Amino acid sequence: MSMNASLSNALIHQKLKLILTDLERLDVLLHQRSYEQLVSDEAMSSLAERRLERVINRAIDVNLHLLRSVGSPPPNDYTHSFLDLATVGILTPALAQGLAPCVGVRNILTHEYDDLDMKQFFSSLQHAVRLFPNYAREIERFIEKG
Repeated sequence: MSMNASLSNALIHQKLKLILTDLERLDVLLHQRSYEQLVSDEAMSSLAERRLERVINRAIDVNLHLLRSVGSPPPNDYTHSFLDLATVGILTPALAQGLAPCVGVRNILTHEYDDLDMKQFFSSLQHAVRLFPNYAREIERFIEKG
């Protein structure tokens, strides 16, 4: 699919830059602290939670913007915003499937804070640090094809 001229590349580049900055900081945090150290340090675990939430929220913003730009109907929910990017050829299906569950983590961080399972959260951090750089590359590749 081709992009609509109304797509704001500057907006997407800015969001991707912020995503990658937060991911770098999360990666450093994960390399500096073990699971036990992270969960026992409330300030650090709160910081990690907030950064992950920002990464996912910004990606959702990018997803919705891209889907609108290619004339795709709005997704049923934020999870489908990743899956729909694969449907229109912006993300690979494997990456979209890998990222879609991040929305559930985001929902817990945003709405159901008391239900946060720290082991699941730590695993989600590792997952995000591994997959979201690929997300940024695939989005950039799509924009460059313009």
